[in-house]
Amino acid sequence: MEHDEEDHNASAKSGAKYRASIHHQGDDTEGPEKMVSLTSNDSSDEKHESFSPQQYETNTVTADHHQPDKAENRGTELSSTLIEPFQEDEICGMKKKYYGTKSDKKEKVIILVGAKGSGKTTLVNYIANYFQGNKKADGELVHVARCSNDDHSFTKTITAYTFCDHQDHTPITVIDTPGLDDSSGAEIRDHVLSIKTFLANIASHDYEIHAIGFVAQAHLVRLTSSERLVMNHVSTLFGEASGDHILTFITFSDSQSNPPIVEAMAYYGVKCKLFLRFNNSVLTMKTGDEIDELDQIYWNMGSKSWKKCMKVLEEMPPLSVHTMKTLQHSVYVSQVYDSVKKNLKSELKAFINTTNIHKGMMNKDAINVCESVWQLAIVVNYHSNKQSNKTHFVDTLLHYTQEVCQEARANEYNCVKLLSLAPSRELVNKGVGILEYNAPVYNICLEQQHNYAEKPPSTGRNISLYCKNFYTKDGGLYVPEEFPKLTLDELKSMAHTSYPGLVFEMARKFISEQEISSVQLKDLIDNNIKKFTTPEVVEIKQLNGELNIVELFHGPTLAFKDLALSVVGGLLNFYLKENQQNITILVGTSGDTGSSALMGVRGEEHTDIVVLLPHGRCTRTQELQMTTIMHDNVHIYRVEGNSDELDEPIKKCFRDESFVANHNLISINSINWGRVMVQIALYFYSYFRLCGEVGEVVQLLVPTGAAGNITAGCIAQKMGLPITMVATVNTNDIVARTLSCGDFSVKGEVVKSLAPAMDIQVPYNIERLLYLFTDQDRQRVRCLMEEFERENRVRVPEDVMTSLKQTVVGE
Repeated sequence: MEHDEEDHNASAKSGAKYRASIHHQGDDTEGPEKMVSLTSNDSSDEKHESFSPQQYETNTVTADHHQPDKAENRGTELSSTLIEPFQEDEICGMKKKYYGTKSDKKEKVIILVGAKGSGKTTLVNYIANYFQGNKKADGELVHVARCSNDDHSFTKTITAYTFCDHQDHTPITVIDTPGLDDSSGAEIRDHVLSIKTFLANIASHDYEIHAIGFVAQAHLVRLTSSERLVMNHVSTLFGEASGDHILTFITFSDSQSNPPIVEAMAYYGVKCKLFLRFNNSVLTMKTGDEIDELDQIYWNMGSKSWKKCMKVLEEMPPLSVHTMKTLQHSVYVSQVYDSVKKNLKSELKAFINTTNIHKGMMNKDAINVCESVWQLAIVVNYHSNKQSNKTHFVDTLLHYTQEVCQEARANEYNCVKLLSLAPSRELVNKGVGILEYNAPVYNICLEQQHNYAEKPPSTGRNISLYCKNFYTKDGGLYVPEEFPKLTLDELKSMAHTSYPGLVFEMARKFISEQEISSVQLKDLIDNNIKKFTTPEVVEIKQLNGELNIVELFHGPTLAFKDLALSVVGGLLNFYLKENQQNITILVGTSGDTGSSALMGVRGEEHTDIVVLLPHGRCTRTQELQMTTIMHDNVHIYRVEGNSDELDEPIKKCFRDESFVANHNLISINSINWGRVMVQIALYFYSYFRLCGEVGEVVQLLVPTGAAGNITAGCIAQKMGLPITMVATVNTNDIVARTLSCGDFSVKGEVVKSLAPAMDIQVPYNIERLLYLFTDQDRQRVRCLMEEFERENRVRVPEDVMTSLKQTVVGE
């Protein structure tokens, strides 16, 4: 039994009940193939009042499917015939079939991509009928390819169908590709690589493609992972002009003027030149089924859409062959890279097995495998550095060693020690004792065990950690290992505390009194917060009903960042004076962080501050706030690029330990834990001013860019504050996608908006959120963040999303 791709989405006239009949395949090729039908429960003799396509736009179309009866009334017979091509050949690794007549004119080529079941093959059959001259749905229909929902009959190879109805007309070639799965990991990469490889193969033969046909069902509200990767690749490959070559075929269309798939494509940033609506359900009917007015309306809709498509194709130039050849090289490099990574892991497994057999001894076989591992690590590192940030090949080897040791349940430390004894490493004669003392590979290995929540010194309440440190040595962010949990009575006792008082309470819970006394801390907070224009610092105004607005713009630069940076700057100045140290602050800003940071440290004798601002992407007021400060310790640079692009060289600076040490380099972006710590107080203050009674839940809507503020709110909730949050974003929506559906991925480029502080594509603090909602599992967070850094995307696990959504969602 077999059900077609579109029969479950076919629509019926208002009031009519439809059901699907059982479909059986005819014997081989003798006689027409029997196809799935939708048959009215009403008598086949009943006359229905016809309505025009104009009326169709305003009628509600519904469908009710259930199991078929054996006794079923039949209308006038519908037949469908498999037509054979007049010629077949093979080109670029695909089978090509020719229908109609031969033409000497240059063909126009469109390649169809889309998910399994999207209706690509059925669309090809509709196009065949169009060129066959079947202008009506009740004609002698034909098909050139089998279309079905049976997993065994989905398209598994790439096939081209060339149609031409007159020797003086331009042939149209439609390339049908295998459907893309909504899978994950290696399966997705395989699906996408198959498309990329095909395009590369085409480039090598100078075979021109004019359009990418994206086929998607009308009712879908999201794109599959593979679809998004393919469309992102198309966008990356062909640049901004790619949208002019993408035609979207919306299948299973009905009366909706703006079907959900259109919004889904806009949400994922997929641009296209034209939307074309089709409903090819008549091609899935069983031979002999009745064709009614609605079927004809669908048929006419498809005919109109295909005419538009042909007109656009006629004027469309081919995609750049030069770009396609660039892709060919990219695919080759990608295949080599994948192959050498597999070989490295295979050799590591062999090395572990060999040393296990010989009880940790390095015999001749183990030494040979060990040398092979090092050579492969160097090759992998070479290819890796061409695709992303540069790393040392030792780091590359450690990464794969850890991965393989985890899979094999082997001791990572012992494995690294034995790998270090390879003759080519010139360490074998130095002895294990010297090795443990001197070899950097040991230090790197041990450092790998302290990721994404590095344990603070002593009590974990050292002021230098909160004021100075930024990234851990392996690129993670600092987070306290424990958060104090407040009881309801403790919350009630704080309910009437002022905002400066709550900042003191939060800071006291994370900074030891041995570092700064309570008197000093209170004075420091009061002296820095008195710069605000209102005594309350934060004002709350009622808009209407239960809706209130928390005003965060009463600081010296009118920016929200003043709340945290005024205090962090004070803590930093206190620490430097106490220890007689000098530092250089390096800050990349989209506007407000830079001006707030400058206000906190300008004129300070122990501090130099370097601010990189994205030229043309800050507001005029913010740019003037930064560029008009004349203190000697302030250094401002306009840089071409957006906020995320500024962060890349800054992050590289912080990863260079010697550079950081030589220049005493620090950051006070939201990667700085001190900022998050101070912002926790904002949530306590807002809650106490908004709740009717301490203990009831209050919902807060939080605009966010780098997710630092929303992280502070989640920590406040973890400490016992009864709040829930909605993270709100602008067009740059990575935080909302991450928190709403677990899609932590970079899409397209940063879009400039009226809120430059939110114009961010890579929010640093997502890893802190992951740490909070993975039960503080540092190793798990590390794996997720490393995948994101490699692929620019990672899917947040379902159990983490379940936990996270109890506190915060994205909008």
